[in-house]
Amino acid sequence: KIIATIPSRRAYCRFAPDGSAILTADRSSVRRWPIEITEDSNRGFQVTIGEPSVIYEGAIKRFCMDGSGRFLVLVPYTHEIISVDMENENAVQQIGLHNDLDRIAITPDGRFIFTSTWQGWAVRVWEHESSELMQTLVPFWRSTSLNVSPDGERLLLVSGPKLAAWSTQTWDKIWEHDRNNPANWPGPIASSNHGRFIACCASRYVPQLCDVK
Repeated sequence: KIIATIPSRRAYCRFAPDGSAILTADRSSVRRWPIEITEDSNRGFQVTIGEPSVIYEGAIKRFCMDGSGRFLVLVPYTHEIISVDMENENAVQQIGLHNDLDRIAITPDGRFIFTSTWQGWAVRVWEHESSELMQTLVPFWRSTSLNVSPDGERLLLVSGPKLAAWSTQTWDKIWEHDRNNPANWPGPIASSNHGRFIACCASRYVPQLCDVK
């Protein structure tokens, strides 16, 4: 059942890692909505949504957060990569540019940022603190979906006919497998903490669970 509604239209949203707020991004801004959840023996769970604070003004289509919830990395409707330090008065850092930027991920410790594209090329690895471009992976892969394993040790990629993982310690490829339905555009990808099982959408809408051992 629906227990609360946040008044933000066509928004991309995520919980803060500590569960204290929901962050939304839309065509106008990124906002943080504090939430309080209480349990009543008669009425069950009660959710109170507070007044939002604006973290960033501008149109944003996607974002991700590091494990602590301090850093918010944004994908605007441009080629820019933007990091916001929410513990430092929402200070904005310009990381770099990636043509046709669409997907983004950050390691749980906030050290590395990963970017990929929709109908563009390559996966790029950026050092967060310095904004330095560290690596360009799979330069001939197009429209690549990506994610970081929960332990931060593997970068997961899916594009075209391939599903692969790279070490975030050595930047060596750990494994690569053929993908079902390679003609379909890749959907989201995620990993179990130990890295053996991968959840991946064969298309944008059909999830599959893969054993990569």
